[in-house]
Amino acid sequence: MTRQVEKRGVNPLRNVTTKELSHLNSPNILGGECSYYGEVGAGSAGAVVASRLTEDPSVTVLLLEAGINPDDDNTNYEDVPYKVGGIPEHLNWGFKSEPQKNCCRALIDQVLTFA
Repeated sequence: MTRQVEKRGVNPLRNVTTKELSHLNSPNILGGECSYYGEVGAGSAGAVVASRLTEDPSVTVLLLEAGINPDDDNTNYEDVPYKVGGIPEHLNWGFKSEPQKNCCRALIDQVLTFA
């Protein structure tokens, strides 16, 4: 369906992004510049979408990801292997796996915690 819509001269991603995320075009965010696209979430899919959007040299992309202000906390928790349990609560989103019969047997209630 996306290709059919694009053949008619409409890019659904561009229309949704510029319409719904237009508030991100604040000069305060980019030091006086405005971005053409705002991409929220730098996970595997978000980073790929942002990368593909930058293939057009006439546009700019603002990629936002949740995180801490490095001026407030200089600890790189993501650099410490298996340190998930030691991440402070204000940085931990509290994601947990469902208990499984044959997985995580050494963990409490067989539940794996993700930051």
